[in-house]
Amino acid sequence: MRVRIPILLAGVAASFAQEPEPQRHWEFFKEIHGVPAAGLARVDLDREALAVLRQNQDDLRLRDADQREIPYALRVRRRVDRSQDLAVRDFDRGTRNGAAEISIDLGETPPAHNELEIATAGSTFRRRVRVFSSDNGRDWALITEPSFLFRFRSKGLDVDEARIRYPESRRRFLRVEVEADAELDQEPPEIENVSVRLAIEAPQRNSEFPILRPLADVREATRHRGRAASKYVLELDGALPVSGLRLMADAGAFSRPFRLAVPDDRGPRIVAMGSLARSADAEDGTPSGVEFEEVFAERLILTVTDDRNPPLRFMWGSVLTAAREVVFDPAQGRPPFRLYCGNPAALAPRYDFDARVPADPGASPLAALGPLEANPDYAPPDRPLTERAPWLAYAALAAACLILFIILRGISPS
Repeated sequence: MRVRIPILLAGVAASFAQEPEPQRHWEFFKEIHGVPAAGLARVDLDREALAVLRQNQDDLRLRDADQREIPYALRVRRRVDRSQDLAVRDFDRGTRNGAAEISIDLGETPPAHNELEIATAGSTFRRRVRVFSSDNGRDWALITEPSFLFRFRSKGLDVDEARIRYPESRRRFLRVEVEADAELDQEPPEIENVSVRLAIEAPQRNSEFPILRPLADVREATRHRGRAASKYVLELDGALPVSGLRLMADAGAFSRPFRLAVPDDRGPRIVAMGSLARSADAEDGTPSGVEFEEVFAERLILTVTDDRNPPLRFMWGSVLTAAREVVFDPAQGRPPFRLYCGNPAALAPRYDFDARVPADPGASPLAALGPLEANPDYAPPDRPLTERAPWLAYAALAAACLILFIILRGISPS
């Protein structure tokens, strides 16, 4: 019986963990249009979705036509430049046809990899490298174009290139061949070490949302540190993640100090400051841009110091945010697909699917989101019992005090 209790509890816990979430607790949804018939689908969260989702987007859910929950990966397209060394085992070292050779095993379930760093002996050289991959350690395929390792010193500067990049792969085995430098090496070079890693480099991809209210309507004459200035309160129509501002002024060349802030409980918090400028040789229609660390804001406060210049006339403005890209596999459900949002009590879903999606899922066409619609079945999530019946806390405290009193009275001397 003692053995069966943990098994029973584990089964109860598993069934509880897999219980579907009530769809009625999500207030809004957006239908996805243009989902590809094959391959991974991608869609950017738009302004309406970001404005009703929580800041971390944990309340986002994806459902198909049968209301089944579809796992997804959320990619925030900030600039990425990082690498991760992988655990590997090298074997079968040797030389063949004037080249040093080493084979590498990434394990039974190899992770994604796309870069090698090869350490070889010597201070000055240019050595050709070939890299092969295999699933079984017997049948090899060349995965790199002719590549070279080189090391030299010029004008007091040391130049050392030991990295070889190749298309992302999940094959278990790699074989590296390093040829001798025909002019400097007398024999095949010694391969001291080989590191295998997944290297990710991607520029930031932005979503751009226009500031809907004309800036001329929100300008307020003010002074900044005793100097004539213009203040603009930019309403974003909902809290958005913002990391940039673009402004198009109806003026030629200019350069004016600015300060950009977001409202805070303790007063405006500065997120960027410097010079708002456009040079004389800038092409017509070139806006001025400001970039800063991402903040969540419902409004921005821009102060431009004009001094003796007339105030700038801004024709339009927009804010930038790193695109929030939802990636999913349409084969796991039946269209149409809908994104549900607006549930402050929802927990982060944390799907295993996220680990199976490449860091860069490719450049397949983006699907599109339809308008924000109200969930006709919406019912707010049940409030915690302490909020629905606040008197219970006082009752529990009174009961605890009574029990303590009885215990103390029972142990007191007669």
